[in-house]
Amino acid sequence: MRSGFDRRRLALAACLAACSARSSGPPASPEPEADPEPPPAPPEPEVSAAPSPAAAPPAAELGAFARASNAFAMDVYGAAPAGNLVFSPASLSLAFTMTWAGARGDTAAEMARVLHLEGDAAARHASAGRILTSFNAGETLRVVNTLYGEQSFGFDPAFLTLLRDSYRAPFVPVSFQGDPEAQRVRINGDVADFTQERIPELLPEGSLDALTRLVLVNAVYFLASWQHEFDPAATRDAPFFADGAAAGVPLPLMRQTRSFGYAETAGAQVVELPYAGGEHGMVLVVPRARDGLENVESELADAMATRRMPRPVDLTMPRWTFEGARLPLVRLMPALGMRQVFDPLAADLTGMAPGERGGELLYVKSAFHEAFVKVDEEGTEAAAATAVVVASRGAARPVPPVVVRADRPFAFAIVHRASGTILFLGRVLDPRG
Repeated sequence: MRSGFDRRRLALAACLAACSARSSGPPASPEPEADPEPPPAPPEPEVSAAPSPAAAPPAAELGAFARASNAFAMDVYGAAPAGNLVFSPASLSLAFTMTWAGARGDTAAEMARVLHLEGDAAARHASAGRILTSFNAGETLRVVNTLYGEQSFGFDPAFLTLLRDSYRAPFVPVSFQGDPEAQRVRINGDVADFTQERIPELLPEGSLDALTRLVLVNAVYFLASWQHEFDPAATRDAPFFADGAAAGVPLPLMRQTRSFGYAETAGAQVVELPYAGGEHGMVLVVPRARDGLENVESELADAMATRRMPRPVDLTMPRWTFEGARLPLVRLMPALGMRQVFDPLAADLTGMAPGERGGELLYVKSAFHEAFVKVDEEGTEAAAATAVVVASRGAARPVPPVVVRADRPFAFAIVHRASGTILFLGRVLDPRG
């Protein structure tokens, strides 16, 4: 077990050294364009090119991003599908806030509500820049952003400059029109390299096409040992009551007794396990009742915010590995209230490209999020990536009507369009009843 963890630590160290070497200076600002020529490419613009570690800003300066992202996290948690779950709220927040930077009008206002972005837009972007500096200040966490843009499309230089300066997001000119599949493979390869192969295929086959104009990518990689590792010799098979069942399933459970940050709520115990270096910790919210998670989830934000004081704790917990965990963002985000940006007829992303370039209108065609987490006696490895795919609906072309004659028995469904939920389903054999 240790050898595998240490190998990944060495691989991360090598990646960080290479990233620092490639990040010798910021890319040049794009110049204003007289015609839709591609913006100049920055040097070495790869998704794996993380910012060099820098001193973290004071905690007080990070509060705005944390408050917004954590509120958004609870909304996503509540709307996510049932079952095992892992996702990165920080990755989602950064990717969609970068997209918000190019939104205008009602589309921008709607996105801000869902993302809990309050106050001046410039302040929100500055807060994101500060949190990125803090994230990348240590040796256990790396977060990067990259823009992959259609090289023949005229993006607004101000939009590209904002994302470069505030989000450390270089612009990578690519040819979606020429070979979208090759660009999909390239983006997936960059994300896989950065996440140590934990997110191998963020963009599924067919997700990009000739109308793709921009893919905004965020990737996160975390690798840390516990401050106090669990002794593997203390790991024993013991019942784990999966899904709150009365009968337990024998699983290897880790155990140690030590002083941890501890708090209690009406229905749960809250324990915080620090990682080596003290910069990060894992918070466990454990219901008192075996079937009490659903009740605890309704107060999860309060439980997470409860002040934890040092106290001796006899802690038993399982190992776990979740991989390939995806969120259905195209359904989930509209269900949370972010609808316009996904609607080709309503989206206003003119902040990405002023006016209509060649009759094109931009909208978010799709969005993808995948996460991985592995927890064992030594520590935690976690990775996540988010991609927001911006496409053009294309110039309007006359299309011959399709003939549909519902003059014979047919099936029907009443659908909640925001989420795709079928509310009613049936068939009509005789409309007379």
